[in-house]
Amino acid sequence: AAGDAAAWRTFLSLHTPSVRRAVSAALVRRRGRAHPADVDNLTQKILLDLLKDDARKLAGFRGRSRLSTWLAVVAARAVLNAVTAEAARLSAQILAAPGLRAALRRDGDPPSPSRNAERDEERRAVRVALRLLGSRDQLLLRLTYDEGVSYADAARSLGVSPNSIAPLLDRARTRFRAILSEHHPELIPGQD
Repeated sequence: AAGDAAAWRTFLSLHTPSVRRAVSAALVRRRGRAHPADVDNLTQKILLDLLKDDARKLAGFRGRSRLSTWLAVVAARAVLNAVTAEAARLSAQILAAPGLRAALRRDGDPPSPSRNAERDEERRAVRVALRLLGSRDQLLLRLTYDEGVSYADAARSLGVSPNSIAPLLDRARTRFRAILSEHHPELIPGQD
């Protein structure tokens, strides 16, 4: 925390593996899986964040627990923040998808402040429905809608056959639609 480069290198060699394990475990808890690139990116971000603002976060360690325990908590919080931000991006992306956008649009509704408030409520409902999906379905929707990956790449990420992606995606969309229908039937065409 005092800026000693040799001490920082020692810190990295001693603690990077445990931070990486904590990130991986937190991702598995939150998403059901931990993609190696995500683990690497979050680990690097956490370690860099420890040095931000003259190592304010690292200097905040008071020694009331083991350093490895404190770092695991820091990692778990970072993963929670990343997954929450990812879910918000996914919600926005799914809402922007042509099929769902058409399903949510009310023909003839002119733009208005009340309609904008209604759209905000619809977006919140979609975010809640996404959180209620299983982690595999969330990941599949994120990969295909948010990241626009090919079925082959999605299959590799999920560890399944490329031929299974279309049915898995169809089931994920069906589950999403069922959850949305259960909690907000007014958002599903034909259920008003």
